[in-house]
Amino acid sequence: MSKKNQAADAPVVVARYSDDFMANIGLTKLHEAGIPAMLNNETAATVFGMQLPYNTIRLLVFPKDIETARELLRDTGGLLPED
Repeated sequence: MSKKNQAADAPVVVARYSDDFMANIGLTKLHEAGIPAMLNNETAATVFGMQLPYNTIRLLVFPKDIETARELLRDTGGLLPED
């Protein structure tokens, strides 16, 4: 696989959260729908046990799943604006 294809298939941020509770709700919704997803920066929120400023926890999905993920995450409060 070329580097260009690898970059196109790399996970993208679909939502950002300032607390790990809502981030995990979003992650669980996606997993229950069969969408592979992961959280980035969750450890900082967990270790410090507080809400973090600037929507630090990122929820990532693969580009092919972004539209479905947006629909599922609509009520979790972390959606990024559509481009």
